[in-house]
Amino acid sequence: MMTPPSKPFASSHSPAHEHSNMGEHTHMGGAGMADDMHSVDEGQRELMRMAYEAQVFQQQQRLMQQELSMLDNGIRELNMTIAALESLDKAKKETLFSIGGGAFVKSRDFERGAVILNVGAGVLVEKGRGEAILLVKKRIDNAKVAVQKLSVEFGSVVQKLRALEERAQLLQQQMQQ
Repeated sequence: MMTPPSKPFASSHSPAHEHSNMGEHTHMGGAGMADDMHSVDEGQRELMRMAYEAQVFQQQQRLMQQELSMLDNGIRELNMTIAALESLDKAKKETLFSIGGGAFVKSRDFERGAVILNVGAGVLVEKGRGEAILLVKKRIDNAKVAVQKLSVEFGSVVQKLRALEERAQLLQQQMQQ
């Protein structure tokens, strides 16, 4: 049984030439099909590599989104801290202090000027209210810089993922032809 030549091979030669050298074309046509099969295998491997790379980019996106969410929550909490510190002047003799989870502690005596801050590694320091506000504002600024950097990185990952998807679509189209 004779195998027909592959499309690229048939388009490069005239039909009359094919009939005059049938034995030669049978061999070459088979080689052309083997080349086509090889390129399909290569294409499939490339598509699998691209799919894996896309999964890596998608995982990076999820992690970055989680980190951005945590930074946004932290900024919101720091802003509430500043609002609370600024409102201490308006406090009456008895004040409720939130201890989290909807629970409050009633306090009758507190220093309006002293604030205990966590400065990292479990270290607490006492600062004046004004200095505490400045330190919290600095933390907000640092968090905003981190958000900006992470947003740029996120945009880069999105662009890489889009480019990868476009390349994969082109490869699939080429493989279907």
